[in-house]
Parts: sequence; C-alpha cells; structure tokens
Amino acid sequence: MESDVLAFENFLGKEGVLKDDITLNTTDWTGQFKVHDEVVLSLSKINNSFSFDDTMGILKCDAGFILEDLDNKLASLGYMVPFDLGAKGSCQIGGNIATCAGGIRLIRYGSLHAHLLGLTVVLPDEHGTVLHLGSDIRKDNTSLHTPHLFLGSEGQLGVITSVTMTAVPRPKSVQSAMLGGFLTSNIIKIVTCRLIYKPRRAGRNVIGNALR
Repeated sequence: MESDVLAFENFLGKEGVLKDDITLNTTDWTGQFKVHDEVVLSLSKINNSFSFDDTMGILKCDAGFILEDLDNKLASLGYMVPFDLGAKGSCQIGGNIATCAGGIRLIRYGSLHAHLLGLTVVLPDEHGTVLHLGSDIRKDNTSLHTPHLFLGSEGQLGVITSVTMTAVPRPKSVQSAMLGGFLTSNIIKIVTCRLIYKPRRAGRNVIGNALR
C-alpha cells in the first residue's frame, strides 16, 4: 500500500497537482472535499500492519487505522492510546499525528510530542521519496528528532504512512467528577491540585477552597 502512495506522490510531483489527504475526519470535514483541481488521497486502506511491544509499551502501525479501533486493540493488552478525541470513531492515527491532536487525555499524559518516536512518510517530490524517520527506542538521543517536523504539519511536508509511538497503561478503574468554578483563578487551583501530588486530605481541601 505504501508503494501506491509513492506512485501517487511521484505522479503529482511531476504534474504539479495540488493534493489533500483524508486521515483526520473530524468536525473540520470540509478539508476532504476538493474545491478546484486538487486530488484527494484517502489512506483508509492502509491499515494492515500492527505490532505492539508490551514490554516497552511501543506501538507501530499503519497510518490508516481508526483511532477507536487502535485503542480497542491496545485495550486487550492492558494499554491505550495516550489521547482521545470526540471523532475517535472516524479519525485516523496518521491524521492525528499530522494535526498534532490533543484531546481529553492531554493534561494527564502530555501532548503527542512526548509520545511520537518514528514515522514513515512519502515526500511530494517527483520521485515520491520514502523516508523512515526516528526509531522504536524510547530514549533515542541520536541525531535530529526529524519525526517531529511532520507533527502538526497537516500534510504540507508529505504523507504519513506509518507511525511509531508510545502507548500508556490503561487505568484499572476510572472515577469522574464534575467540578464548577466561578473564576479562572479557581479553575487553575483545581488543575494544579491534579497535576501536583498532594495527600488526599490536603487535595480535598484545595478543591473545596477553589470551589468556594
């Protein structure tokens, strides 16, 4: 399937045709419809390769995997994707990387900058050059961290066809609470209480004072 993208980029590179790739599929749905003479590239069929190292917690998969499907695969192994979106049932992991998606797990697990390890991308040049960037090693301090150039690039630099990133252990239980604050300063106190470890009793006091 990667060879198909290579041939596609090779042709467009020679012809100078504008393109847009469908990998995000979120509420910004207008990006997947052509306006003038663009060509739309869908990566939905590039979703065969999947591997996970449950010792190191490292995931490697094709860019066309639906985020929710990927998260369900990891669930059976006791892990999960470190971000979650409302569009998880339709968005693809390649598009999530290309847009540097955040989601509701960002405060706890950090942004994608903290989890991205490697990428395979096809450049939009006349040769359809394939680049294998980064590695599957958590602490790889060698050379430049080139995969991060494509994080948030939104397809401007190339098409992402494969992703290597870290996953996080899935919580054994989840408790949810709805908290309300009247001032921004109160909300900051609540978030700070969550981010900085405090004894449970002291934590309740901080939240209680913030809500007052």
